[in-house]
Amino acid sequence: MQFNFVVSTNESAVRLWQDFGFTVVGRLPRAFHHPERGYVDDAAYALSKSQSLTARGFGKRRVAVALRVAGVGEDDGEAAVALADERAVTAALRFAERRRLGPFAGEASSDARGNQRALAAMLRAGHGFDLSRTILALPPGEPIDPEELSAR
Repeated sequence: MQFNFVVSTNESAVRLWQDFGFTVVGRLPRAFHHPERGYVDDAAYALSKSQSLTARGFGKRRVAVALRVAGVGEDDGEAAVALADERAVTAALRFAERRRLGPFAGEASSDARGNQRALAAMLRAGHGFDLSRTILALPPGEPIDPEELSAR
């Protein structure tokens, strides 16, 4: 068995290997740093980064900033930001769960300053204001329906 690494931007080499009967079996995001173009296959990297950040509870705005800081162009990051938007509710709930906020808190908080800090944390994590406020208003221990939250 033989593996050959060919940079995806070298289209003529990719075509040549395919003409020889080789198949593209996968891509390695950010595996090659081109001196002029930067990291190759930014779209795959962007999707991977979006999946990682939303799984850890970060929102769409945080994903977009992380991609911009990494030098991913808007075109390459478009699908990744759309994915983060689709996962907005589950990511926000994951963040609230990790921080024990809203429905994941031990008890309801009547501390206005603590509630403001919780809201600020969710906003810094990249979640929208309305979604954050809605999640934080849920009483602790109440069953959560993500679809219902998406409809709000």
